[in-house]
Amino acid sequence: MYNESEIEAALSYRNYYIAAKAYQEAEQELLTTIKFTTVREVSTASNKKYRPAFLNSLSSHGIYYRTPANSKDSKWHFVLPDVKEVPYADLFS
Repeated sequence: MYNESEIEAALSYRNYYIAAKAYQEAEQELLTTIKFTTVREVSTASNKKYRPAFLNSLSSHGIYYRTPANSKDSKWHFVLPDVKEVPYADLFS
């Protein structure tokens, strides 16, 4: 039979795995949105969670954010940097 500590460890790992997966999915979804958006500001639902390291990385790349607690509509808001001009030749090379 299995002892109590093994079962508790398995349940603890499961909780960690589910939480980590939720963070990764939210972060990947935001990165995909950033890749394909043509607007300067994007927002996501307030129930999304992002790791502090991820938010710090966004900030270090010029992406500013407001948390749901600091926004009027209780959503996450991300303000992207200005778009850099891409030479025509680079678009189709």
